[in-house]
Formats: sequence, C-alpha cells, structure tokens
Amino acid sequence: MERGWDFSVVIEREERKYSLKTYEEQQGKPSTIKVAWNGFPSIEKARTLRFEHPILYILRDKTHNQIFVYLFEVTDLEELKKELGDNMWWIPRRNTNPRGFGINPKVIPILMQKAKQKGNFIFSTYPPIDINKVVEDYWGEWYNMLKKIAMKDQPRNP
Repeated sequence: MERGWDFSVVIEREERKYSLKTYEEQQGKPSTIKVAWNGFPSIEKARTLRFEHPILYILRDKTHNQIFVYLFEVTDLEELKKELGDNMWWIPRRNTNPRGFGINPKVIPILMQKAKQKGNFIFSTYPPIDINKVVEDYWGEWYNMLKKIAMKDQPRNP
C-alpha cells in the first residue's frame, strides 16, 4: 500500500531509499502527508500500513525565504503509529475523491520535533528571487536571439 520510495542514495556501497514529501507552508499550518494512493481509503487499510522507508520531508516557508529539511525515521513513524492509533491518520471524507490516505497534519509537528532531537534536521535561508528581473532577462534573451536571426538574412550594404 505504501507508495514506496522516491529516490535512493548510495553511501559507501550501501543503498538507502527515501520517500520524498514536499510542502509549501501556508499560514503556519502543516498539511497531510499522503502515504498511500491505491484503492479506496479506510481506517482499516491505514491500520495495516507498514512504513518501510524513511520520509525526507522538505518544507518551504515562502514568507521568510527558508527551506527546512526533516528526516522522519521508520522507527519514529512506527512508534507513533502504535502510540497514537487511529489518530495517526487522515482519511478523506466519503464525499471526496477517495484516493488514498495520509498522516494527520496534527502529527507532523511531533515528527518534526523527533527529527530535531535526533539531529535529522537542517534549514537554510535563501535570497528571494526577483521574478520580474527573471522575466525581463528571459524576454530580453528571446528578443536578442530573434534579432540576430532576422539580421542574418538581411543583405549587407557595400
């Protein structure tokens, strides 16, 4: 049922597989981390899910130009599953598109704290990108390229 892994890293000939989850922070509230996509979601299916790979959770805080990276270890995910029981899960309502289920948003801060305590956390502040400058440069390059092509076919004055 678990989606599996998204990427792997080989360190000293040992392959490590990770599930990648990303989120852009909105109003300081975490979102559901979807962990299963197949079939109709139910609490019964969530109860039988076994985490097989750690989750690399990347969170972007656009307001403060920061990126946070957390590693949620399998042992922490499984311990929380036992400790929280059905409160671990987010199951969509029956009147929504029933495609999978996820970790309850209220559980995400607990996982973040566990990752911080274990040193499985980094963050970085980045300089904001001036999108207007990027757009201006992009169209300027197009203009120069088209001008160069157009001038190439023009006859030269002797």
